[in-house]
Amino acid sequence: MDEDRRRRCRSDEDCISGLPDELLHGILLRLGSARAAARTTALSRRWRRVWPGLPELVLDSCPDAPPPPPASFLDTVDAALAAYSSSSLARLCIALPPAVDLVVSADRAAPWLRFAADRAAAELCLFVPPHFTAPPEPPEEDLDEEEEGDNHTAAWEELELPAWRGAKTVRLCLQDAWRLRPPAGVFASLTGLMILFGRVDAGELETLVSMQCPCLRDLRLQLTLIEAADVSIHSDSLRSLWLCIWNSWRLVVVAPGLEKLSLHYALQVRVSAPKLEELAWRGRGTAYDPQHHEFDEDVGRRLRLLEMDMYSTVSSFAQRFDEAEELKLVMSILWVRVLLKEAGYDSFLNGTKKLPKCRTLSLNLLEWRNHSLAQAMLHLFRRCQSVEKVSIWLRCFDEDSKSSCPSTCPCRLAENQRIDDINLSSLEVVEISSFTSSHEELDFLEQLSRCSATSLRKLVINYNKKRSRTPLETKEACQKIRSMYPPNVEVEFYVLRGGRQVRFDWRLVKNVK
Repeated sequence: MDEDRRRRCRSDEDCISGLPDELLHGILLRLGSARAAARTTALSRRWRRVWPGLPELVLDSCPDAPPPPPASFLDTVDAALAAYSSSSLARLCIALPPAVDLVVSADRAAPWLRFAADRAAAELCLFVPPHFTAPPEPPEEDLDEEEEGDNHTAAWEELELPAWRGAKTVRLCLQDAWRLRPPAGVFASLTGLMILFGRVDAGELETLVSMQCPCLRDLRLQLTLIEAADVSIHSDSLRSLWLCIWNSWRLVVVAPGLEKLSLHYALQVRVSAPKLEELAWRGRGTAYDPQHHEFDEDVGRRLRLLEMDMYSTVSSFAQRFDEAEELKLVMSILWVRVLLKEAGYDSFLNGTKKLPKCRTLSLNLLEWRNHSLAQAMLHLFRRCQSVEKVSIWLRCFDEDSKSSCPSTCPCRLAENQRIDDINLSSLEVVEISSFTSSHEELDFLEQLSRCSATSLRKLVINYNKKRSRTPLETKEACQKIRSMYPPNVEVEFYVLRGGRQVRFDWRLVKNVK
């Protein structure tokens, strides 16, 4: 009897290995990494031929094993692709570990791209840690213009992108020193394309996007033109476009179906997108100028989302639109003063004297020292009196800091401290993050409590994760804030514990003498 039981146990020791390959593939795919899947070859000979036939290959750092040195990881990728036995591949993802000194050559990465193209991978992801280098200096000899230009172009490593005939999604994060050669052909299956970093020719880029990808819906590009030129993107299929093209003179975007657009550092631009719903504008020294940044009449004046960075909120860009369901603003008085060489607070007032009507106002306040937070917020509330929700992220005030701007500053003038002209009857929720209970922040909350906000029902305070306070100190601040608002307003406080924000019930903290 005991011998029979032991025999049955030995025969049943490895029931999993007897499963069909398709089921084993499903098990290994749940590991999330080809490196982890390859380690199952230690189980038995049966497993040695299982992982090379996986329909998906994810080559990155294994979560349950120490990452290999970056240089040896390149050899691991080569070995894994060489061992792969299936003739078709649904997905290939190669993510190299970041390393400051890791410089990957284009010749090393080219076979990885061809591997995916030859097996008609529907999804290709290649993430090579960006490494920014200047091209080698041309030899010191007399060259005419044409020869010198050719020599400059030859200084970059060339990477010829393979034809993505079966791909639906291609995402590439490459080396900035690679000169990219787009593939030939038409790619009717491709709906999503992302290329970050690298050097391209403007004409080749236009051809790829506007002519070779007729079904492209989602496009994200962050590239540098080899030579300064205009770039035109014409697409009937695009729905989402994220553009950051360095060394471009003028960007032209004509996309009848475009719904989401994010533009970065555009010196000149013309946009024709009658279905546009979401727009993000990031200037950084290229503040909106209606003479250089044109939106055709077919671009509506009402958006679902309008987002502007700290360089754009001091311009008249927001005045181009009448309404945005959600308005996101990043503001920094310090950066305005440093970059634009202007009086920061005056530029803030002029740039925000007219804002689109919005239901949600999201504010990211950076480097706002020396000016009154309360008066800045009252200024914005006067222009957004139909707002229903306000979210504020504070990264600007030190604990117990007080404004030290001159008494003649607009934020100190008596006429700007009035609240009787502010009607916030639609305001329902206010959320403040990175809170420190500083003098400026408490002053703002007190001013807000005095405004006409009859519909306000919730105030959420998220304390700064870097802020070190004893529970008793936090309790005292919470009591003070709670006393500012009527009982029908729910006031919630959150603090960081165990790496996440948890609700802080100040009423349970006992006073300690």
